[in-house]
Amino acid sequence: MNKAHSVSTPADSRPDPDGAEAARVGRMLDRLAEMGMERAEAMHQAALAAIKSGDTPAVKDLELSLDRAARGVRRCLALKLHFARQRQELADILTPLDAAGWAASSRCPGWSVSDVVLHLAQTNEMAIGSLQGRMAEVVAALAEGAPATANVDEGAAVMVERERGASGPEVQARWQAGVDELLAGLAAADPGERVTWVAGELSVPTLATTRLAETWIHTGDVTWAFGQPPTTTDRLWHIARLAWRTLPYAFLRAGRPAPGPVTFRLRSPGGDTWVFEQDDVPADAEGTTVEGDALDLCQVAGQRADAADTSLTATGPDAEAVLDLVRTFA
Repeated sequence: MNKAHSVSTPADSRPDPDGAEAARVGRMLDRLAEMGMERAEAMHQAALAAIKSGDTPAVKDLELSLDRAARGVRRCLALKLHFARQRQELADILTPLDAAGWAASSRCPGWSVSDVVLHLAQTNEMAIGSLQGRMAEVVAALAEGAPATANVDEGAAVMVERERGASGPEVQARWQAGVDELLAGLAAADPGERVTWVAGELSVPTLATTRLAETWIHTGDVTWAFGQPPTTTDRLWHIARLAWRTLPYAFLRAGRPAPGPVTFRLRSPGGDTWVFEQDDVPADAEGTTVEGDALDLCQVAGQRADAADTSLTATGPDAEAVLDLVRTFA
């Protein structure tokens, strides 16, 4: 499932960040644009050489590579901007909280708002370690002295338990410093580089998407504490796409055979339709289609809702399994 298209890669309607945030985002976009131009120029020169030598198949391959590179750069630009905005949204929620607000029970069982933000700080530090080639070292430091755990969720609980106790403002300062460092690291990284993460090796843009997804999910866990619903912006496009692209891994992790072709047709927050589907499916292939609200899909993939309680419907040979196994793996 390595080829996809959708009706659009949407822009976020939220006003642009200001001040230092705008400067950070500007530097990030400049660096991404510079890397994209460097790659495009290299492929352009290779295409000219292929044309000169009469290598028609190579020319066609390079044309496809140029198109994929252009789409990838556009997606990276949008993705990292959305991540920066999601960070700002959570910061705006946290800043006015008093001690009672930080101690309030979140949507995560047994965790306060402070615990949720501490977890985000820890996992962002892991992502920074991933970009720097030292993720194992960071995880070892975060879990130092803790007993071995059976799975990722248990490991996250142990790390939060080990470092719980700082004041809310201290936890927020740690989280904000980490996410700012992570944004800078993502901006400087080669989009084609593969890095180590909890679910195995993945590309830098996919790592950024997992961090956007987890930040959005946990922002909802925090707002739940105060009776507020999760936000619905076009950032969900990236989260839904992540859930769609990682379906083969979800099936593999569950010990199930890989699914056939799967299509997502989702209603966006703005009322448009987002379509995620393979563009190389044989005409006679029997596929599965999932339809419904993008918010519902992201909530189910983030394990914050059961598909049966949402607008989601699925038809096709893998319908039940897709709704059961879809995840963001954030």
